[in-house]
Amino acid sequence: MTDEMRHIPSDRGITTVVLMRGEDRLSSTEVIPMTMQVGRARLRMDGIGGVATAEAHRHKGYSRRVQEEAVSFMTAGDAVLTTLYGIPNFYPKYGYATLGPEPIIELQSLEERVKIPEGLVIRAGAPGDLPALRLLYRDETSTAIGPLVREDDWWSWGTLEEALKPDANQVRVVVRDNKVVGYAWKATTCWWMEHWTRHKPVGFKVSEAFASDTEAADAVLAMCRLWSLEERREPVAMAIPVTGQVGAAARLQNVNLLERYGDEAEFMGRST
Repeated sequence: MTDEMRHIPSDRGITTVVLMRGEDRLSSTEVIPMTMQVGRARLRMDGIGGVATAEAHRHKGYSRRVQEEAVSFMTAGDAVLTTLYGIPNFYPKYGYATLGPEPIIELQSLEERVKIPEGLVIRAGAPGDLPALRLLYRDETSTAIGPLVREDDWWSWGTLEEALKPDANQVRVVVRDNKVVGYAWKATTCWWMEHWTRHKPVGFKVSEAFASDTEAADAVLAMCRLWSLEERREPVAMAIPVTGQVGAAARLQNVNLLERYGDEAEFMGRST
C-alpha cells in the first residue's frame, strides 16, 4: 500500500500534516498559525505542536518525513518564522536552533514584602475580569519582544475564562478604585506549566503576571507571596520576563533571576 502525505485543515487555521498508509495514521504534526510581537512589528509565525508517531511505527523515519513536509509547507506559506518546544538532538537537522532563554523569577523570603500598597486590594479572579486582563496583557506586550499577539478569539483567553470560574483558584487580581490593575495566573492546565511542574514539582508556580504600573506590580508580587503561604508551597517561581512591570519590580526585591537554555532542545526556532 502506498504512503500518502496529507494536509488536514482544522479550527483556528491549524493544519495537521500526517503520513497515512490507507486509513492507518503513521506519524503527524500540527502547524499552528500565530503572530509574534517584536518591538512595534508583528511577525507571522507558525508553531509546531502535536508531534506524534504511533508506537508500532517508531524508528522507521516516518517522523522525519513528516517534519520535512511540515517545513516545506511552512516555507511555502506567509510565515517568516517557525518555533517549537523540542526534544534534544532532533530538530537541528531541520534547521532549528535554540532561541532561549526561558526566564524564571524565584521570590525568596516569602514573609517579607507582603504588605499590599495603600489603596489597592487583592482578591480571587472573577469571570467579569476577563476584559481587564486582556487589556493588561495587550498594553504590556504591545512593544515587547517575543510574546504572542492574542486576538479576542485566541485559545488562551478561553483557557483563562475557565480559570476565572468560582473556586478554580487559578487567578488573583489587584484592584484600584474598582479597576483591575494587575493579575497573576497559575495556568496549571497549560502544556508548558504541566511540563515544568512534571520536571520541577516543588514550589508555587505562576505562568503569567502583568500590572499597569510599578505600585500595582509590587502588589502582584506581594499577592503571589501571600498566595503561596496560604498553600504552603514555597518558594514562588514565576515564568515571566524581567522586562515587564512585574519583572522590573521583582529585580528590586529579594529574588533569584534564572535564564534557562537548552542544548539543541527546548524553545527552538528557524526562519522560513
